Amino acid sequence: MKKSALTIAFAALLLAGCKPEDDIQIVKTPIIAIHMENTVATTVLPGTDLDFLFSLKYNPGIKSARALVDGKVLEGSEKTYSDSPDSVTFSFKYRPSDAYAGNTIDFAVAAEGADGAWGHYDYPVFVLAAKPEITIAFPEDIPNEFLIDGTPLTFDVTITSKTVDMMQVTTYKGNEVLPDMTFPVEGDLRNVLLSFYYEPSLGDTGSPTTFTVEVMDLNGNLVSSNYTVTFTKLASTELNEYNGIVMGLNKCTAAGQFFDAVNNIVYEAKGVGAVCADIDWTIFWSNNANTQGVAFAAPLANNVTVIYPEATITALGGGATDIPANWAMRNETNFRDLEIDADTFAGVSTLQEIIDLFEGGVEPANDHVTFRKAAGATMAFRINRTAASSSGEMVKYGLIRVTARPATNNTGTIVFDYKIEK
Repeated sequence: MKKSALTIAFAALLLAGCKPEDDIQIVKTPIIAIHMENTVATTVLPGTDLDFLFSLKYNPGIKSARALVDGKVLEGSEKTYSDSPDSVTFSFKYRPSDAYAGNTIDFAVAAEGADGAWGHYDYPVFVLAAKPEITIAFPEDIPNEFLIDGTPLTFDVTITSKTVDMMQVTTYKGNEVLPDMTFPVEGDLRNVLLSFYYEPSLGDTGSPTTFTVEVMDLNGNLVSSNYTVTFTKLASTELNEYNGIVMGLNKCTAAGQFFDAVNNIVYEAKGVGAVCADIDWTIFWSNNANTQGVAFAAPLANNVTVIYPEATITALGGGATDIPANWAMRNETNFRDLEIDADTFAGVSTLQEIIDLFEGGVEPANDHVTFRKAAGATMAFRINRTAASSSGEMVKYGLIRVTARPATNNTGTIVFDYKIEK
């Protein structure tokens, strides 16, 4: 039983009132350090498997450890360490039954040291009511792709609960709540018809869009189901459009760092020297306080030889000929920063529109490098391949829109959509 703060304070006053001649000595009992090494949910449904992992440390040594459930030793959890090690790992499993529904289970680990000292770690877990039998049924014939032509995407979603009344329906587009399809359940609390209605805009084109219908019952349980659709638009006759391109930052080993925009090819460091005449840009992470962020850079830019020296290329699996400073050809690409939204980006369909955006865009300090590419950032570019390449000499204009990027590191990836003249 835990002592109250008042009891402890009263005891302290009594001790403070004792005279030295009473010969009372206060000794603090050493505590064994117990640390939880994994994450266990604090709210679960009955039948959920709970796996606990702890590290125990104590310099005089650890004699034993055990798990407790509501103050009682969990059968089979007791461990005895004959050699009294200074540190051990301790684990146990538990599956709450339906009998715990609506109640809190007090889990604990107790450890005894070789010198008789004790350590204790508490971890309460609340068990929800039994998992509801809720069905969220989307129509079988809803499309995986939907052409944006001014008409809305509509269908009915049937929601039924077998055992528990429903309280709330919430519909999301990604992480965004859609108010028109979010409401408290009224009338028949076991049967709901959700009229799905969404008017896509051009900004929805590109990566697939996920909608989530989430239902909460009167016990607070949540059940959800997803629907994913790719919105498309009529293809441009003047531009090639590509979505979801993934490139790695300069220390990333999961994706390549060098890009052929004409043919939509991402190259890794290994072997890139052989296709250097086709590389239109690379990307890297800048730690400079004034330009911190992801950079798109033309091979011609001096930054590229600094960011990708021999050591970095070697770590990425490349050889001597793959080091940009050793390339036979480093192409020129110019960038212009833009301030346009997703709808405007998606709506561009002609070469002249891109040229106008490029010429009206903001020229970076070095127009071969553009920094600070946050998600949603847009830029125009002009490729200038002045030497012979697999595609020949050429000048082409295009647009880029960043859709995802790492937070603050050089090992992650960046994702973007782009369009380029045919």
